[in-house]
Amino acid sequence: MTLCPTRSAPCLAALLLLISTLVAATNVVEEPEGWGLNVQNLRRGIEKVDNYLESMVEFFGGYNGECQYRCKHGAVPVPRKDYKAALPNGCGTSLMGVQALDGLDLGIPAMTKCCNQLDICYESCGASKNVCDARFRICLSSICTDLRKTLGFISKIDACETGAELLYKTVTSFGCKSFLNSQRASCYCEGEDKDEL
Repeated sequence: MTLCPTRSAPCLAALLLLISTLVAATNVVEEPEGWGLNVQNLRRGIEKVDNYLESMVEFFGGYNGECQYRCKHGAVPVPRKDYKAALPNGCGTSLMGVQALDGLDLGIPAMTKCCNQLDICYESCGASKNVCDARFRICLSSICTDLRKTLGFISKIDACETGAELLYKTVTSFGCKSFLNSQRASCYCEGEDKDEL
């Protein structure tokens, strides 16, 4: 059985992290009464690996490619009563702590409006990422259609369509973590604490 059949970088990185965590957890000096410490260290190491793998799954699109927020124990997520949505940030977001999409804000106010609508959709508890993304694509496409009707400049329309498609593909490829974080903030799961999610 091969653990990383395609030898993909995320899979290999996860395996290396798992192995190094397990080795570090087992390198604790053994004492006659130290078995409890070894088990605790091993458990912490496994929890760290589990959290890392969960983050990788979220970053790369969710389980089986489906990015959908679910409660751990099967409960249906409900909107938080005290939740106040963050202000939409246009076409900028951070991926893994790095401001990644600020360069994709093409300075077209209508595109910024589409990005703001996407942010609002993502923060609506119980929303479907696929539905939010589809609405985003329709919004972006309508901008280019309006430009075509208004201006008729082919070069500007081509640039608009290229920019719109780039924004859409970036969101569909890398937006899962942002979507799930927004859902975690706006939803409550019965029997779970916010930090536990």
